[in-house]
Amino acid sequence: MSVSQTIPSDQAAVPRGNIVRYTFIERVNHWISAVTYTYCLITGLAFWSPYLFWMATIVGGGPTARFWHPWFGLMFMVSVWFLYQTWQADMRITDADLAWKQSIDHYIRNEDEMLPPIGRFN
Repeated sequence: MSVSQTIPSDQAAVPRGNIVRYTFIERVNHWISAVTYTYCLITGLAFWSPYLFWMATIVGGGPTARFWHPWFGLMFMVSVWFLYQTWQADMRITDADLAWKQSIDHYIRNEDEMLPPIGRFN
């Protein structure tokens, strides 16, 4: 993909022709989501089945897991909401996205020079 095939990002301080995939804040928030989801998965499975209760020992034991599970769930919900709010404008389908969709066969055949300009998410 050449630089001339990119649609400049709306974000400031980005060199012309570059596309910012993820900012530092988005990456940090992604890791918060990942850690809180993993914690809720481990504790949720431990509470779901007696056969999986051994997983609660990984996160500090049953009482500790019982105390922290709803708080980590709340943190997970907030972080996912923040990601949604951050990406909502970029995820709207535009005319450029529809043009790219019409050219999907060029993408499949690796004919990048035939593809229309792309944005941050397409």
